[in-house]
Amino acid sequence: MVSKKARLQSFQKWSGKQEVKIEDLVSAGFYFTGHEDDDSTRCFACGGIVKDWEATDDAMVEHARHFPSCFFVRQAVGQDFIDTVKALSETDISNSRVKLTKQSDCGLLTNDSQTKHQSDPAVQAVVDLGFDLDTVAKLALSLKTDSCTLTSDQLIDQLYDKSTPSSSPDIKSLTSNSITHCTDSLEILQSQNMELRQISTCKICLDQPVAIVFLPCGHFVTCLECSYELRKCPVCRGIIQGTVRGYLQSRITERL
Repeated sequence: MVSKKARLQSFQKWSGKQEVKIEDLVSAGFYFTGHEDDDSTRCFACGGIVKDWEATDDAMVEHARHFPSCFFVRQAVGQDFIDTVKALSETDISNSRVKLTKQSDCGLLTNDSQTKHQSDPAVQAVVDLGFDLDTVAKLALSLKTDSCTLTSDQLIDQLYDKSTPSSSPDIKSLTSNSITHCTDSLEILQSQNMELRQISTCKICLDQPVAIVFLPCGHFVTCLECSYELRKCPVCRGIIQGTVRGYLQSRITERL
């Protein structure tokens, strides 16, 4: 499955969500394992398996998140990209939006004790933002309703209304700054991923990776197959007097 074409063909019987972009999975090194009961994909290089794909997932980001040591990922996007993914994974701002679902027995919102609230998802989400656990648990108990439904947003609103410098952090600056920072980082990450794909893809066939450096101009824009058809550099239009094999990451070249 080293060939991109072979990986693409493996998705002919794709059992995953139709909204998922197969081309992105293939470009990220994955091929479909062929399981009819799930959408498991495997990296041709490291053998790592990723499944349960969503339409919003960035395949290369998920590859770097789960298998940061994969040599294909390192070659494709570089260590800085992998480090950024790792940092975003550790931040995990999604916990700030966790909502408490209705409990059939209302066990988390009873008068037994506030310790029961310490494992409550909504309470934990707010605690992750920097609030005191006991304070949040007491507030959750005081906000008990007949429906036994509580969200982290409700807790945050109440804490902000009652906040003092000694009891809780500035919720406005804390939540907005952290979420904005992580959102910006993700956008930068996706932008870098797109730029890397554009740089590393042959400008003639728009499919295979660049592999040939033209001499004497030094432009590095085509794959091996397309270079055979050219007599002039497609960038500067200079006569091609020679070629060398090029590698995007290491910059190592060898004469053909």
